[in-house]
Amino acid sequence: MRAGGALAATLLAAGLAACGSSDSGGVSVEVTTGGAAQGQTEQSAPPTGGSGGADAGPAQLQSLTVNGDDQSTDFPDTRCEWERDNGHPQLEFEAQNDSAGTQLQVEIVMSDPPRLDDFEFETQHNEWEASDADAAQATITSDGGTYRVDSSVTDEDDQPARMAAAFTCPKH
Repeated sequence: MRAGGALAATLLAAGLAACGSSDSGGVSVEVTTGGAAQGQTEQSAPPTGGSGGADAGPAQLQSLTVNGDDQSTDFPDTRCEWERDNGHPQLEFEAQNDSAGTQLQVEIVMSDPPRLDDFEFETQHNEWEASDADAAQATITSDGGTYRVDSSVTDEDDQPARMAAAFTCPKH
């Protein structure tokens, strides 16, 4: 019995060391992109209920379209964080490619049903963003750790467009 307790304590200590700690009480999660560790550590909100820990896994942009046209999914800096919004978990996904001058941001409040809080895509030549009215009409689906968002957006010249993104994110 004593050997089992020592093993459990060792595993617990190793698990806590792997998660790390911060002054904010968040949980550190190493996120991988394209199958290779980027060595980037992100802070997420402390988990509530469940297993008491964050599930680590890859955060990756799978597809991005604007008006049906495929956009590059080559974003070397891709991450997600779990926060809270009015008592609900909120997924915050961000993908950046500094050398190409592109960035995608998606924020989903995981209420019932899920609600789009932010959806914007910037390139060197244009920017598309969902208004509050667009976000209220957005379609959000999730299957395990894969999320899909489809919404009307407006570009920086106030021209309407349709934008869709699919991405994976570690569960909280």
